[in-house]
This record gives sequence, structure tokens and C-alpha cells, in this order.
Amino acid sequence: MKNASAFEKNLREQPRLVRGLLRGRGPALPRPSRGKTLFLVGTGTNHHAAQLARWFWPRAPFSVQAWSSFDFSRLPARPGPGDVVAILSHRGTKRFSLLALERAQAAGARVALLTAEGAPAPKGVAVVSTCAAEETGAYTKSLTTTLACLARWTGSRALTAALVRQAGRLDYGPALPRLSAGADVVLVGDGPGEWAARETALKLFETAHLPVRAFGLEEFLHGPRLSLGRRSMVVGFSRAQEPRWAAARQYLRAVGVRFLEVRAPASAAGWLPQLYWGQRLALTTARALRVDPDALRTDDPRWKRARRALSL
Repeated sequence: MKNASAFEKNLREQPRLVRGLLRGRGPALPRPSRGKTLFLVGTGTNHHAAQLARWFWPRAPFSVQAWSSFDFSRLPARPGPGDVVAILSHRGTKRFSLLALERAQAAGARVALLTAEGAPAPKGVAVVSTCAAEETGAYTKSLTTTLACLARWTGSRALTAALVRQAGRLDYGPALPRLSAGADVVLVGDGPGEWAARETALKLFETAHLPVRAFGLEEFLHGPRLSLGRRSMVVGFSRAQEPRWAAARQYLRAVGVRFLEVRAPASAAGWLPQLYWGQRLALTTARALRVDPDALRTDDPRWKRARRALSL
């Protein structure tokens, strides 16, 4: 990978890292009391991780909720004794993730922090290191290693075995489309695939600066479908077991819109190859548009100045 970007290097490193975590000792993380709640909390990519991981506990004796760090720190989620709040944060320094952590501690909930190696370790918090800190702000390996840690936390051998099998499928899926700067790309997913779609959109925003759109399947069918035009392309992060895709396919054929389907493998971890496919799409699109996927527009003084004014 001579002259590869940090984004590409991190992308290619994921199969080894994910398998290593799954085959190692599981994280010593607290579990909610019976009838209590596990809150999964994160920002951006880590919010997508929280939403994906919400599907990991289908029969747990506690409820599972996924929150953005901002909403958790502002809205009455009401954690308390017996609950567990898992903060997902790549560097452990994001403003609203730290506020969420403080709020959970003040409410008497047990708190876990899943973060990169070397991140600050707040007092009284169970800390799990996921991977080495990434050298670029468009995260890849921190997402998938966080999900691997959460999968081990469930104690489900079926889920971890499925992830081991899917971890190496880095080149899974249909041929990557060539996206132009003026393309109207709509990403749609059902179940865990919705969050693969939304994460792919975020990666395209960050690495290629492409203004794509992402929706859940039924959300798309109730309005956004009407915005499609001659230059539109819909990418579906689908599952074979969801019959609602038949209606979407029929509609898109009728209006003459290109449809590319990234169907999840028949597996409890079918969403992982979909995530990989979306990361590769972001990388190839950045290359085609001659954008540095590591820069996050800091190579433009205007964007760099604007970023410094934010408190993230």
C-alpha cells in the first residue's frame, strides 16, 4: 500500500483487528440489572455503531436503547441505578460524549467507555480499548472494532462466530459505481442496513465531500422517493428477509431510476460487509474526484478557520 492514505490503510487493517478482538478475551463490562436499560451513546460514526449494536441483544433480560451523545445530554433519557451507559467515543474527548458520561455518573448508572488506545480514562468508568487511534477523522477501524467489542460483550457465541466469518469479506458486494460531483445518490437501508447506509453517507461527506442522502427504507418510501430524477441513483443496503424491498424495486423500475443493491449476506453479521463496501465506495469516490480522504478540508484555509471555531 505504498503512498496509500491513512483512510485506506485503516480500512484494509480491519479484518485482522476485528478477528483479533473476537478471538481474544472479552471485555469485562458491566451488565444492566434485569428489567433495567443498557444505553448505547455516541456521536457521528459512534452513533451509527450504537444503532447497529442495538440489534445485538434480541432476547436480553433488559432493554437496549441507542442515543446520540447530544440528545442523551439534553433529553430526559433518565438513566439510574441498575442501568448501564456505554459511551462510544474514538478519542474520549468529544464535548457531548463527555457530558453524556457525566450525566450518567451523576444519575447513579454504571458507565463504560469504549475508546481508542491511550484515550483519557475517567475515574469510576470501565474503559475498553478498541484499537489504536486513527490518523484521520474519517473513522473506519474504530467503528468495526467497537462493534466487535460490543458483540463480545453480548456473550453470544453465534454472533461472534458470524462476525469472525464475515470479518475478512473486505471486497464483498457489487462493483463500485463511479460517482460524479453532480450525482444525486440516495442511500437506503432496512434494519441494521439503515445504519450502514447512513455511515456510508457520512464517509462520502467526509472523504469525497459528496452531498449524498441516506434514509431508512420505509422513510424513503414515504416522501423522499418523490425527489428522484433522471440523474438519481439509489443504493440499497438490503436484507433478503425484508419483503418491503419488493415494493421499492418495483417503484424504482417504474420511474426509471438506477438501483444498485448491496444485499447483506445471510448472517447475523451481514451488516459488516455492507460497512466495508460503503468505506470502499468512499475511498474510490475520493480518488475519482481527486480529493484527499484524510484532509477533511483542512487543506482549504476557509474550512480550516471555520473548523477551529467549532466546539465538538
